[in-house]
Amino acid sequence: MISFEKPERFKTLHTTVHEQCENHDINWIPKTYHKSPAVFSTLGDLKTLSKTVRKIVKQKNPSLIHCRSYLPMLVALPYQKQDIKVVFDMRGFWADERVEGGIWNLSNPIFKKIYRYFKKKEKVFFEKADAIVSLTNAAVPIIRDVNANATITVIPTATDLELFNPDIIISLEKEKLKSRLGINKRLVLGYAGSLGTWYLVDEMMGFYMRLLKQNPEAVFLIISHDSVSSIFDLAEKNGINKNQIIVKKADRNEMPLYLSIMDLSVMLIKPSFSKKASSPTKLGELMAMGIPVVCNNNVGDVEEIVNKYKAGLVLNELKEEIFDSAIYKIIKSNNWYDVELMRKGAVEYYDLEKGVEQYDRVYKDL
Repeated sequence: MISFEKPERFKTLHTTVHEQCENHDINWIPKTYHKSPAVFSTLGDLKTLSKTVRKIVKQKNPSLIHCRSYLPMLVALPYQKQDIKVVFDMRGFWADERVEGGIWNLSNPIFKKIYRYFKKKEKVFFEKADAIVSLTNAAVPIIRDVNANATITVIPTATDLELFNPDIIISLEKEKLKSRLGINKRLVLGYAGSLGTWYLVDEMMGFYMRLLKQNPEAVFLIISHDSVSSIFDLAEKNGINKNQIIVKKADRNEMPLYLSIMDLSVMLIKPSFSKKASSPTKLGELMAMGIPVVCNNNVGDVEEIVNKYKAGLVLNELKEEIFDSAIYKIIKSNNWYDVELMRKGAVEYYDLEKGVEQYDRVYKDL
């Protein structure tokens, strides 16, 4: 396993991951990820990856190379000539994500050239990969437009259902946490994760503002490792007093407890072409914990899953009147979501063990 790690994250991960790898007979080769200068740093990392893979192929003679996203595919695909199978675990339409996320500005001729290069390579990847893994069913027809005969397996981002299990949450611990946060008997709107490129922060703050109109005691609980001051700045920009928002950091093992004190969650994502291949990790975790979600359409398989398993409300437009209608339903109705059906959906669609079995099947088939 070759990975490129950000130095600050590597310090916290190294001991745990190294121990897990050793216990499971995995040879982990971590390399340093470089972010700047743009383009040149990526070329440097690619050169390091290419050199490392070449050495491993020579020493170990692997039968299969599993590539996570586009850059590793550039390095791995030529090894098919040596009868090595290549799995393209695409993760999303990477080049389009870079453009739509504002990372590559196509008015810059360099980025325009890079984008065109990777869109051409994308077609080659779809045509040549021995197996393709997609996060969503929504992306499959797009892949098949390029290669009708592609071997595609849909494996969404998975949820550890043993960890995200409401049955192991002690009610006394919930009450203690709510008391510590000062939110006893208040309606809690929650958000978990980074407020980065793809999340519509202004719209989510706007939804909370409309919620306050109908329930002035409601509180917005944000669980994130983002800067607290930057989140407060975003709130104030949207006319929200920072005293109405609670921002907390939580590690993975603490997340189920924090999710359990939410009455509902909001997850509004910028809809775009590249998001057809997106599978938000938090949806599986929320469903597993029985927390309904307010989300928007045109993001991967989200609409289909939320509607099928009655996991919340899907908004077709992000307007105040639509928010008001949804909030009225949330406050007045007792059946706008189904906890048991949501948990069933998490098991059927997001179960980590099922994801492992699917990857295992991909390997064995090859």
